[in-house]
Amino acid sequence: MQSSDTTDATVPQAAPASDGDIIVTATRTGVSGAQAPTPTTILGAAAIDQRQVSNVAQILNEIPAFRATTSPAANAIRTQTPGASTADLRGLGAARTLVLVNGARIPPLAPASNGTGTIPAAPDLNIVPTLLVQRLEVVTGGASAQWGSDAVAGVVNIILKNRFEGLELRGQTSISSRGDAGQYRIGALAGFGFGSGGHAVFGMDYVKNDQVGDVYTRGWGFNEYGRVANAAFATNGQPASIITTNVHAATSPGGLITGPAAFTLRNYEFTSATTVAPFDLGGIRNATLQIGGQGQSLAKGVSLAPSVERLNPYVRVEYALADALSLYAEGSYAVTIANLATLPPRDAAITIQRDNPFIPAVVQNALGTLQSFTMSRVDYDLGNALVKVTNRTPYAKIGGFGELGGGWKWDAHVSWGKNLYRNEVSNNRILSNFRFATDAVLSGGQVVCRATLPGAAFNAAAAGCVPINLFGNGTPSAAALNYVRGQSFIGSEYEQKTAALNVNGTPFSTWAGPVAIAVGAEYRDERQVVTADAIAGVGGFETSNAAPFQGSFNVKEGYVEANVPLARNAPLLHSLDLNGAVRVAEYSTAGTQTTWKVGSTWEPFDGLRFRASRSRDIRAPAIFELFSNGAATNLPVTVNGIAASIPQNSTIGNPNLRPERADTLTFGAVVEAIRGLTVSVDYFDIDLKDAITTVAASTAGPLCTLGQSYFCSLFTFSGSTPVQFRSNYINAATLRTRGLDIAGNYRLPLNSLRDGWNGALTIGFTGTYTFGFDSNLGNGSATIDYAGDNSNVGIAKFRSNTSVTYESDGFSLTGQVLTLSGGVIDRTADLSAATSVNTNRVPAVAYVNLQISQDVGNRFRLFGGVNNLLDRDPPPLPSATLFTLTNGAYYDTIGRVFTLGASVKF
Repeated sequence: MQSSDTTDATVPQAAPASDGDIIVTATRTGVSGAQAPTPTTILGAAAIDQRQVSNVAQILNEIPAFRATTSPAANAIRTQTPGASTADLRGLGAARTLVLVNGARIPPLAPASNGTGTIPAAPDLNIVPTLLVQRLEVVTGGASAQWGSDAVAGVVNIILKNRFEGLELRGQTSISSRGDAGQYRIGALAGFGFGSGGHAVFGMDYVKNDQVGDVYTRGWGFNEYGRVANAAFATNGQPASIITTNVHAATSPGGLITGPAAFTLRNYEFTSATTVAPFDLGGIRNATLQIGGQGQSLAKGVSLAPSVERLNPYVRVEYALADALSLYAEGSYAVTIANLATLPPRDAAITIQRDNPFIPAVVQNALGTLQSFTMSRVDYDLGNALVKVTNRTPYAKIGGFGELGGGWKWDAHVSWGKNLYRNEVSNNRILSNFRFATDAVLSGGQVVCRATLPGAAFNAAAAGCVPINLFGNGTPSAAALNYVRGQSFIGSEYEQKTAALNVNGTPFSTWAGPVAIAVGAEYRDERQVVTADAIAGVGGFETSNAAPFQGSFNVKEGYVEANVPLARNAPLLHSLDLNGAVRVAEYSTAGTQTTWKVGSTWEPFDGLRFRASRSRDIRAPAIFELFSNGAATNLPVTVNGIAASIPQNSTIGNPNLRPERADTLTFGAVVEAIRGLTVSVDYFDIDLKDAITTVAASTAGPLCTLGQSYFCSLFTFSGSTPVQFRSNYINAATLRTRGLDIAGNYRLPLNSLRDGWNGALTIGFTGTYTFGFDSNLGNGSATIDYAGDNSNVGIAKFRSNTSVTYESDGFSLTGQVLTLSGGVIDRTADLSAATSVNTNRVPAVAYVNLQISQDVGNRFRLFGGVNNLLDRDPPPLPSATLFTLTNGAYYDTIGRVFTLGASVKF
């Protein structure tokens, strides 16, 4: 991948909104990006084209400063956003990275239900046609004063080819070396002028990605890595968690008898509707998982990657009436459909009464005087839950721009957009129906549900109940299955309206040059309405529930930014500039907030430049965080060594939330002393306070085990067994990340080495080293440094992206190496015996990619590539709660993938 810093002399100057170079995102004053004090990376259309990607998120996530937290590859059982691709700078969460298109906000993806760690609202990069992208500008530092809330970690500005002329068509396909993971893409881009000052551009991408099967479609999946909670760690001499191979579901698809302790058939499984046999319990086990023994990984049947189908047409029409006035209109209607197979229902303790007529005779005879027994089951009869998420995003924007004279320019726009989110889950178990159906009795010679009979157990809600036979795999009747499972629906409509006016110019000069000023005002109104079917609305399904709610906010903002030159062409002061910005925003929900930024660039002599900036940034609470009623999902958790699957609601809104506050410091240097070579090194320090957080049960469980009373208070216990978990959003957390960004780019024309040699070599490097990633959940919890924790809660210490490209006469060959440092599986493992693990290392990984292309004549181009050329398997990094075997945000789970394609231009 090739990239350049904004300080590179080749970076274009700021330009009006009529072309692809609107402004350099690090500043709104209209000055060159070289004078901006904040590090900015630019990825041009050539770099995007070279990587043969179908989504801009793919190339962003190769920048080491980004983390692919929400992307199809990082599936991690994301039942709410399986096909989404968001931008997550610094691993601080997608909601803390502001995404713009042509300098303006676009409507966010806002799921109806929000599992802990899922985005409350952030734009899905699927809505932008990749072929229409002129360049990506990435500001890796706080920019709230210039651009507004959410720019805590930085800004991604996607600039489109607004002045494209001609026609370009593209087709490409990809497939893995296993014959799956197919991708098919058709893209089109057209532009033409009309009248005396008109121009129109149309872009479109259609992309379809096939769903990838479960871990057993990959050789590494047969290792069946898992993380098993060891309840007896205090007495058996083993750590509290065991990470190892051959980890299986601790139960049987036919049902496993688990109690009472005196029952002679305890630990027998139902091998059919009439027979039982001893079940191999393996070694260390709990209510969910066991090491060895019978069975398979709980990840069986769960998609490694979802299918994603998307269409995103985009059109822009512009007309210049005069130098002072050009008008334009933009519109798009993106549609993304994702499908995913996720976990099947699991039950740790189903109580069966002795009068259940489905009980096999061999078990009935063994019961003796026992009135009931308990059983566990992984219910493949119901099947894996099948998730379908549809996102439609209509968007319209009208605006104008022009010159006011005297070097002043203006631009203004109003926009409207809506995200229409719909989540449907088939094979979703209805919890109450399942409870009714499992309690079967014989009445009048017929097997019926006890709750349908007169008496103490009668429940009118059980009308139509069909009793289910759970004894043996394949025994439930079709009618019973249809009764206990259904299709859930949850939906969200998120509407965003914006208006903005910006003016920039140079009103006067200092002794060192013109002072550039930008001023502007913005208004934004956002509303969300969440709906659900009657069962999902009260948390009645196994998964994907959402309690309906609605909420809104509006904000009025004004800002001013100035760039003041202080010195030019003096000894050790080749240039010295000061940049500052202030923004005041009045939120209907959060009151008046002020953000600011000050920075400077100093060039002692040509070829060496120093830069530094300090800013105060905010993120206002999202509508979901303010008003959500949350939703309960049944998931396993371990507290004080006791594992249980319990209802968990960890996303309850809080209307009293305050905005998050971040203090950001960046400073660094850029060296361009050798022709063709640019090297930059920048330090960053982002200190986020009052961070909006909600604690997942999987996080609260270990902290409760450590004796932290607040986290224990989030659980409801029956004796020592957890039975429920509830947590709402609070301003309690702090996050602080510190590190170095390193970038270099060198272009060497080969004829400079020897006459007659053709072509050029380009070497590019970007790397990010994270010194610390400190997280504190508040309420007396300890600060934990998650730098080097390579799981889905931490961030890798070091990532790099190195590329070497040879280009000559229409031929291009690029080799790319992406590296990820080794680390640990769980940074909390050494805090106490109750959080200890047996192994805690993740090896370093490197991925090698190749891309090749050849022009054929003046119009055609053929291209191909191989990702993960060496077919590197992901390292084991199992999740204790999601049952994934590795972390898909960092590691490739698909393997070697081939791409072939062609493009034509007219």
